[in-house]
Amino acid sequence: MAHRSGDVRPWVAASVGTATVGLVLVAIAQDAFPGAAWVWATVVGLGMGSNFSLALSTITQLAPSSAAAPAYSGMAFLVGYSMAAVGPVLLGLLYEATGDYQVPFLTLATLGLVAILLGVLAAGRARAPRPVA
Repeated sequence: MAHRSGDVRPWVAASVGTATVGLVLVAIAQDAFPGAAWVWATVVGLGMGSNFSLALSTITQLAPSSAAAPAYSGMAFLVGYSMAAVGPVLLGLLYEATGDYQVPFLTLATLGLVAILLGVLAAGRARAPRPVA
């Protein structure tokens, strides 16, 4: 759906923004009302789910050719999974240092703001999908 509109930048910003807002809400308003944690987790999940599908399709559109797409995808997966491997350990250390989950979640939200910027910049370079003959 995002690629049919021609410009995926608003979709990337909305997707990453949704996850980022959810992370902020988990950090600062986990007890805002009964069941708030479930609502915030749903917001984060909606953002993360759309992030993944947008990332996969945008990576292939950033590649200059279909032959280069696997290399682009491999690099993205290397960076992404490396962060996924190291992130929980670093955030766990941050939790142990502060004794609270607020700082780790706000750290993730800050990374989300950086991801919005980088994602919008990268999506701006993505080429439009070619019609299938």
